[in-house]
Amino acid sequence: MGKKRDQGKRTDLSISFELNGHNDGTLKLKQEGDHFYLIDAEGKTLTEVNAERTVSHERDTAKKGPKVRTKNGAAAGAISIGGLAELAKLDYFFAIDTNSKPFKGVKISVACFVALKLKRENEGYRLIPAGPAQLLEIYDCNDNPELAAILEIAIQELESQQQYNADHKFRVGIITDTELGLHNAINSRSAPVYKTQFLPEGFSLMYASSDTGNELPNTLIKACDKAATDHINRRSKHGFPPSELRLKSDSQISCCYFRTDLAIGDTLVPFLTISEDTRATITFEGDDGRIEIHEVDLS
Repeated sequence: MGKKRDQGKRTDLSISFELNGHNDGTLKLKQEGDHFYLIDAEGKTLTEVNAERTVSHERDTAKKGPKVRTKNGAAAGAISIGGLAELAKLDYFFAIDTNSKPFKGVKISVACFVALKLKRENEGYRLIPAGPAQLLEIYDCNDNPELAAILEIAIQELESQQQYNADHKFRVGIITDTELGLHNAINSRSAPVYKTQFLPEGFSLMYASSDTGNELPNTLIKACDKAATDHINRRSKHGFPPSELRLKSDSQISCCYFRTDLAIGDTLVPFLTISEDTRATITFEGDDGRIEIHEVDLS
């Protein structure tokens, strides 16, 4: 959203496992293809261990800490190097980005979002549109408008899922560049996603920066960012007529939907979309703190 892109910085990939009371001295790391697992002394895969994948780079000033490009979690004790396998396991996922600007004393926010699927193929993953991209105008939202839009998407998807297949437990990801520090709490339902409302079960947030990074989630967020910016600039020239439609996530907030010409076609995405010179490390997160295991060769 208009920020300086970080170029020429070393990329760091970190994969961490939460030991959840396990003794790291009895655990071994196992790699199969682009996936890492933890196995115990008997050779059994630990399926109750949570894992997290983070891609980042160092900032010019150390005071800010690393700049996170993408971040996602995985359950069942396994996580991929490329980060795409986790998206492919979902029924579908959304990418969303929101921009805001004042207009005649009213805060106008525009969220652009698109639904997609990933299907594994021999040479990578096939990115498949799961619905047309949409724009959601939100008027005078004093809270985080992107979180309001995320909850709105989840509520509408729940209604659609119940009509389509009420017996299936859908798993839906939402890629966003907002509130990274709250993602774990929102996904675990220990904190609300918007005001006092929690993210519905079956939905989870994933992080991707719109300012930097060249992985698939970054590319999608940047496309949504541009579409939202173009729309709000175009509409600002002619004004924003009042709308009687209200958010399902907040009946006090008026809104309006639009279609957008953003088109994300059927695309083949390689397994690994970060460079081979990326520094990759595996860490355990145990009761005694974080312990680095070793670096991983991506070449």
